[in-house]
Amino acid sequence: MFRSSTSLANNFCPLNVGVTRTFGVSMIKTESIQIQCPQCGETEFEQPDNVQDDDFVKCNHCKFEMMLADLKEVGIEQAKEVIIPEAKKEIENMLKKAFKGFK
Repeated sequence: MFRSSTSLANNFCPLNVGVTRTFGVSMIKTESIQIQCPQCGETEFEQPDNVQDDDFVKCNHCKFEMMLADLKEVGIEQAKEVIIPEAKKEIENMLKKAFKGFK
């Protein structure tokens, strides 16, 4: 059963996706990427107290509503858009260093 969005409290805050990237053996970088509203790109959402995955959250800017679980999936896709190009670049740099001097 889904909780109604009418029970939203005045909790406005960014929602984040935790990201851990490992490049090479010793380089580990962890950060948090703010989830953007799929409609307008805003990063602050209204959510109920003790928010659960089946609760609805509402964009503070455009008032678009969706379940938190669905918004998390959107956030994972948004994080991939950031991480994949960074990983490709880092791997290219690692390969260039590894094969430097070979012709």
